[in-house]
Amino acid sequence: MSHLRICLLLLGLCVGCTIIDTPTPIPTATPRPTAIPNTPTPVGCPYPAEPIILTLFEPIADDIRVKVITPQKDFPLVAYLDPEFDGQSYTFDNPQSGEQRIVIDNLPLNENMRVENGIIAYDDTPFRAQLRQGQQTHERQEVNVTSMTLEFDIEEDELGCALADFREDRVRVRQTTAVIGEETSASLQASLLMTDLSASNCQIAPVLTEVDFDITLPAGTHMDETHVVYWAGEEAVSEADCDWVNGRYLCTTAVGIPLIGQPFFVGILTGPSIHQPTDAKIAFSLPLNNMCVIFTP
Repeated sequence: MSHLRICLLLLGLCVGCTIIDTPTPIPTATPRPTAIPNTPTPVGCPYPAEPIILTLFEPIADDIRVKVITPQKDFPLVAYLDPEFDGQSYTFDNPQSGEQRIVIDNLPLNENMRVENGIIAYDDTPFRAQLRQGQQTHERQEVNVTSMTLEFDIEEDELGCALADFREDRVRVRQTTAVIGEETSASLQASLLMTDLSASNCQIAPVLTEVDFDITLPAGTHMDETHVVYWAGEEAVSEADCDWVNGRYLCTTAVGIPLIGQPFFVGILTGPSIHQPTDAKIAFSLPLNNMCVIFTP
C-alpha cells in the first residue's frame, strides 16, 4: 500500500479502502490482594505453669501430711487455710509433664463414742477433697479414710502448657479406710512406773489410790448389760465406778499403790451382773508378778 493511501486511511478519507474495526482489548485487572484474617498471635505458656491446688474441706487438722511424687522428685506440701474455698489447701507450683502422685496421709478419725437409746454408736468421719488447676477440678468424697493417693497425668497442650488430666476415669485413687467401733480397750489415765521390787519407793505399805481408765466399747454394745471390772493378783473382782465425762466413758478403780508383785487387769463383762457374765474381754493388763507397779494419777 502506498504511503498516500496509508495517510488517507489514517485521516478517514481513503476511498475504496476497507476498514476493519479491531476492538481495543480490555486491560487485565490487577488482582486485589486477599485479605489476611485478623488472627491473634498465640500467647506462649505462662511461666510458671498454672499451679495445682489440693483443698481438704474435711477433715481439717494440723498434722495431716501431704506430699507430691513426680518423675523428677518428691517433696512435701505446706498447708494453709484457704478462705476462698473454706478449707485447708496445698499448692503444687510449676507442675511438669508426666505421671504425678499426691499422697495424703495421717488423716484423723472421729472415734468418739456416743450412746443412742442405750446402745454404743459412732459417727463416720467424712472426707471431702478437691483438686484443681485453672478451671479444671476433680472432687473426692469418702468416709473413714486414713490415707489416700491420687494419681494423674500431666501433658502439654497445644501451646506447650502443662495441663493435668482430671477427668473422672483418668484419676487413679488408692485409699486406706478404717472400721470405726470394733475396739474394746481401757486406756490408763495416769503415769505408770514399773520398777524392781527392791526399789525404795516400793518398800512402803500400799495406799488405796483411785486410778481412772478411758473405756472404749464396740458399736452395738448395750450399756445396761456392760460392766467394767478390775482385780489385782488373787483379790476379788470389783466393779469400777463409771460415768460419761465430756464425751468419754471414764471408769475409776481403787488400787493399792505401790502394787507389789501382783498382776493387774481391767476387764469388760457382758451380762446381767458381774457374777453372771455371758462374755468377758481383757481391756488392760499388767501380767507381771515380779515387778513393783506405781500409778500416779
